[in-house]
Amino acid sequence: MSDNVFSFAQVESKHKEAEKQNLLDTVEEVRKKIEDGEITELVFSCLTTDGDVDINASVKNRLSAIALLEAGKMILFRDVNPEE
Repeated sequence: MSDNVFSFAQVESKHKEAEKQNLLDTVEEVRKKIEDGEITELVFSCLTTDGDVDINASVKNRLSAIALLEAGKMILFRDVNPEE
């Protein structure tokens, strides 16, 4: 493609690749913290391409999972900028 031709498809493709890389970087950061012993329990949720939410947990009990989910929600709500 010529340098002076703009392609929305290329922009969208680059954006999707950047989003995928962000996800992989996050997973890698968590993996390293687990290996270093910084993380002992884990709960995370994911949005699939079908629009489903997956919740994954590696915890000692259900109460820990609920507490971690609630703590995560509070952090997200507290740190959100109303103008975003």
